Amino acid sequence: MWTLFGLLMLYVAVFEKVPAASDLQRTQGEIRTYHVETRRDGKPRRVNFELVGSDLRYWTDEIDADLVSGRLNGTRVYVEFYVEKGSDGPRRRMGVVKTYGWAVNGRLVTSLDADLSGESGTIKVVAPVLSLVLFGIAGAVWLKRRKR
Repeated sequence: MWTLFGLLMLYVAVFEKVPAASDLQRTQGEIRTYHVETRRDGKPRRVNFELVGSDLRYWTDEIDADLVSGRLNGTRVYVEFYVEKGSDGPRRRMGVVKTYGWAVNGRLVTSLDADLSGESGTIKVVAPVLSLVLFGIAGAVWLKRRKR
């Protein structure tokens, strides 16, 4: 099992790419519906949302405190963000479009450059290190079982 997770992280490190800013298109609109996904500890993990006049579903992990707290319930929420360009529309992962950069009601939450740089750090640094740790655990488990 540890080897499988290690291979998954290695796959992410090698094959997942962070798009260049030139590969993104600006999208904006009013939120029609949104749902905040939380972690086990109750803190927000990501926001899934749909825009008025669009059938696409989007998600962001850039958490806006006003949006998550429910203070904006009943008010119009206008968002601006970037998505990957594609020949058949924005690139989707499991049916949902990943967003980059994030502004809510004209207030910048995360800039495009900061978001892309954070994504790059995760893919280029965290994923390879995590894969090495997982392979190390897999090796230790294998050695322990072999000694039995």
